[in-house]
Amino acid sequence: MSQQLKKDTGFVIKTALLFCALSAAFSLVGILLPEKGPLENPSGGLNMHEISGHILWGLVAGAAFFSLRYVIITGLFAVLIDSDHLIALLHVDALSRMSHSIAFGAIAVVVLMALFGKKDYKLGAAVFAGLS
Repeated sequence: MSQQLKKDTGFVIKTALLFCALSAAFSLVGILLPEKGPLENPSGGLNMHEISGHILWGLVAGAAFFSLRYVIITGLFAVLIDSDHLIALLHVDALSRMSHSIAFGAIAVVVLMALFGKKDYKLGAAVFAGLS
């Protein structure tokens, strides 16, 4: 395996895991807010059509970067943004779709760019493309 491929693979895995953790943590804040309400159980809507649609959107949006690294990252972000569905499986009241907000996007951009490259503007753009 080439050195660049190893580096890109590590970058993709690290950014995807951190993005997923940030999405889940930001969504958990919705449990504490007064506007919370019952969440719809996502298990009925979780199917291959839904997942493949998210992946396809991410891949198409990522293609604008002309980089396989960012095509994969954007595809993963588009799927991982829905980690907030896990809260619905807990059957607790919360504010839905918190991680699909511009506020989350801004926080995620700052955190990811601070940790993985302050001048990596493609990573910041990939975050917002993945907010679908």
